Amino acid sequence: MPELRLALLAGAAGLGREVRRVCAADPAEPAWGLLGPGPLGSGSTESGPIASGPTGSGPTASVPTGSAPLGLRLFGGECVVLREGWGHEGVDREGFVRAVAAAGAVALVARDVAQELVAACGRVGLPLFLAPDAESPARLADVVAARVARGHRLGAEQLLLWQRRLVAAVSEGADTRDLLEMFARELGMACRVVTPAGRVSAAAGPMAGASADGGEVARIALAAERLPVLVGGDTVLPLGRRAALAGYLVCAGDRSADPVVTQAAEMLALGGVRQAERLSVERAHAWELVDQVESGAAPEVIRARLAAAGIDAAVTPTVCSAAGDGAGDPSGAAGRLVTDLVESVLEADPAARWVVAHGKDEVVVFAAAGVGGEARIVAALRRAARWWEPVLGRERVAVGVSGGPGGGARPGAGGTRSRGPGAGASTWGAALAEARGARDLART
Repeated sequence: MPELRLALLAGAAGLGREVRRVCAADPAEPAWGLLGPGPLGSGSTESGPIASGPTGSGPTASVPTGSAPLGLRLFGGECVVLREGWGHEGVDREGFVRAVAAAGAVALVARDVAQELVAACGRVGLPLFLAPDAESPARLADVVAARVARGHRLGAEQLLLWQRRLVAAVSEGADTRDLLEMFARELGMACRVVTPAGRVSAAAGPMAGASADGGEVARIALAAERLPVLVGGDTVLPLGRRAALAGYLVCAGDRSADPVVTQAAEMLALGGVRQAERLSVERAHAWELVDQVESGAAPEVIRARLAAAGIDAAVTPTVCSAAGDGAGDPSGAAGRLVTDLVESVLEADPAARWVVAHGKDEVVVFAAAGVGGEARIVAALRRAARWWEPVLGRERVAVGVSGGPGGGARPGAGGTRSRGPGAGASTWGAALAEARGARDLART
């Protein structure tokens, strides 16, 4: 705001924060008062001490002035203009600065500045500006308010254009990965999509080295009372209303108050629906392989179907079978969670190959999981049983894995069990039967 000819005296590290509103501290009353804010850009204010505000909205900073305290209510993002006479004797400048900074103020502007105030702002990193004597507090407030209002209007226009581009992309068939790349490219922001099992299903741009891994993101987000939440310095937002099933958008830095990022998360959820619809068709078609294996079709037929998925029919087979309430429904919680979890384990081995098939009442995964793959799947399923119950709600699911170590778990929302290697499953049909047998044992 060059027209105000402000000089920065302290708090340079705090520059760049968004100013959302402007108010003025007034020492004329026995307790500190606030003017404003009125409608942004109108220059109107309401005078008098602020003693209360909307229930539950914003922190309250208790600012002492002599023996008369004040509940100074700020809601975050304020530029506080100190009115004339603010620097009179007896004012606890250090306490005032710490209080308004803690309450969310982003800057102080004053014409009467004491060295004690400069030092206090420097210690807490709150920008302090010196205004020329010719500028009245009212004009300072009006100019700042007008600038904030103009920025809000531009932000709303940009958000509308961004929303239209995202909707157009979704209507043209863009999936989660396409939308994420578009989002990262246009906003210059690194981001990724993390599934409920902690698998990174899409990424765009390099995340900072301090970023949490996908598993930690999923665990913290699922346990959080509300989203967005900061995890490892990144912002985690829900993809749709059932994020525990759809996953999370993770953006570099603190973007929790950015409406564009919130809009992007909503659009990514739509892209995820399209992607799920495509997978649903593919996995329903893959059920033909289950029928062929189950009916003992000619070996060359089974080999051809497995080869189409990149699986060598000669490897030791790994089969996972899940059944329960809605387990075969790709949009249901059980089927989505089991598939996501098994794929997250298999993706950890670059050599692993698999195909997922959805039937009416069952999900089956045929995989070449490599050495120890079965044990890793069983271990992941047992760990997941700790957080599945609140996500599944009334749905129940039982999971069986062929060829893994013995033992099993029976969580409240379902169970996992694997038979020992003694059965020596050497064919895909035997492995399927073994997985289903282990699944049935988990139900008992």
